[in-house]
Amino acid sequence: MQGLSWWLYEADVVAHAVMEETGKKAGMALPKAFFSARSQRGLLAFAGEAATLLLPTRAAFVTRFVSLRFWLLQLAVVLKRTAVDPQPHCDSPWIPTDRSTGHRGGYKSRWYTPGWPWPFKDGVGVVVGNCSYPHGATSVQPVGECCSAIFGQLRGAKCLETAHHMVVEQTLLARADEPGGVATELPLSAAYNQAANTLDVHALRLDGQLYKQPVLWVRLPEAVARGGALPSLVGLTPTEREALDELVHDECREMLSSLPAPPSSSS
Repeated sequence: MQGLSWWLYEADVVAHAVMEETGKKAGMALPKAFFSARSQRGLLAFAGEAATLLLPTRAAFVTRFVSLRFWLLQLAVVLKRTAVDPQPHCDSPWIPTDRSTGHRGGYKSRWYTPGWPWPFKDGVGVVVGNCSYPHGATSVQPVGECCSAIFGQLRGAKCLETAHHMVVEQTLLARADEPGGVATELPLSAAYNQAANTLDVHALRLDGQLYKQPVLWVRLPEAVARGGALPSLVGLTPTEREALDELVHDECREMLSSLPAPPSSSS
């Protein structure tokens, strides 16, 4: 299975699902950014509606998913944290199921394969696992099901250095007794200019230094979380832009016009 192109990116989700089902620990695949000195303050994850995407088509999901990941990745660079992916809603109509494919045998009636039929090309599927912080919850909930996206050879879907939501689940569980608490929410109100739809990262940079918790939640304004345009991040420093450049593969750079240009060889 490790020969499949999606394995390294998705192994953490699969491993988490195995652990939840069997009680046995498995190795976790994490982005290189997770081990960087620039991200050691912890994780940065969406709270509220932006954390779980219920969209009608694969194309709509991929577009919003990539945009949210990149937006959060920029903020994570500012806050020196690892950005965490949003999740697809398990009831998303584009998810291959026993019913939609006419085939039986999907895990909990859902198919891991990104698209139908095989092989893993040009599609999106899901891994189903148990979770205690579903749909952007910031406090523990009764254990339920969550879905995480797995991608086939889909251009632009896997070229950002972010982590899966299941890493948040594990961190919240493993470090529940952390002095000062395991998680808190970063207030955006003072930095957010609603009229211009911008976010002043200088203010957030200073605020972020105050939070030592392993998990920091970000809650987007309601209209934005429901599909509105994401606020532009204003005030990224040249150093932060260089750090961001290291976390973005060329394939994503071609798709996202707001990405900074790569540093020139003479700079």
